[in-house]
Amino acid sequence: MFVLEKTGHYVPCDPPGSRTPAPCGSDAWASQVWTERALVWKKSRLVERWRFTSDWKPAPVRNWEPMFQPALSGSYLYFPGAGGTLLQVNATTGALRRRIDDMSNEEYQALIRLPGAALREKLLSGAPEQAARLQKAIARVSDAELPTLLADLGGHDLAELLAALRDFEASPAQPTVLFAYTIKGWGLPFAGHPLNHSMLLNAEQMDALRAQLGVAAGAEWDGFAPGSPAAELCQTVAAQLREPERAAAPAAVEVPARVAGPFPETTSTQDMFGRILTRLADHAPLRDYLVTTSPDVSISTSLAGWINKTGVYAPREAVDYETETQRLMRWAQRPTGQHIELGQHGCRRL
Repeated sequence: MFVLEKTGHYVPCDPPGSRTPAPCGSDAWASQVWTERALVWKKSRLVERWRFTSDWKPAPVRNWEPMFQPALSGSYLYFPGAGGTLLQVNATTGALRRRIDDMSNEEYQALIRLPGAALREKLLSGAPEQAARLQKAIARVSDAELPTLLADLGGHDLAELLAALRDFEASPAQPTVLFAYTIKGWGLPFAGHPLNHSMLLNAEQMDALRAQLGVAAGAEWDGFAPGSPAAELCQTVAAQLREPERAAAPAAVEVPARVAGPFPETTSTQDMFGRILTRLADHAPLRDYLVTTSPDVSISTSLAGWINKTGVYAPREAVDYETETQRLMRWAQRPTGQHIELGQHGCRRL
């Protein structure tokens, strides 16, 4: 038996519709907490087996209160969560999805790359208070299936994303944010690896990917058929992204006339940029005025040397879950870091 429970403190508006005392009425709904409880019969009594509290809050619309509506499908319960998310919970134990929500992105990315047996051990040891329920929840999941189960959070489901976008377009006057959790390199052997922007598929892996995507040999670089909707969309977007005429350049910032090498005689401009930036990290006080940003491409944009010397910005010093002994880049997150990873410290929910 499942029971929906609403707790918290609700203040009605007096008189109704006056919005006083603030917050009241629909403005006070965010103070309410929605919890699902699973009950079982034991010796003629209903005994609680587990409870799951969602972080969902209703939108402050007028006149009626949106309901928290969990749904039961097969062996799972699905709960609404914060930001329009969907939480999947084992109906027997109440476990697994809560564990995913509670862990950091860094820990999660490290876990999903582990072999099934090692992942199972880490998953259970990382949540000792839920180990028994977690073990029971994944008992029938094989080691081969476990990494895929843990990694599939729905952000790559294009049909689901398009359906959500259509729903948003139906209410254009209402500001809407869609959170879609994705895995960098999804479907590739090194999916989720922090250095996968500098990793390349070998010939065998490339052939397997081409076959999986239904691309004929020799047609890897073919464009969309002229006049097709996809081709016309690409042309439209290209026109929108075309760079406008630049404004006058700002005044030059004084930098050292030369920096010490070594520099190769022939290299790419991106590599040379990284080498120079790494040397500038040794020039105080100029270094204190330099900040870099990148959208999760620090290795392929040659920023590793700079990041190794200056660190990555984070509001608080973070734990490093990547324990490999040989690493090209040390991802040390601290308040004094001078590299900003775009998207790194955004919402971590689904």
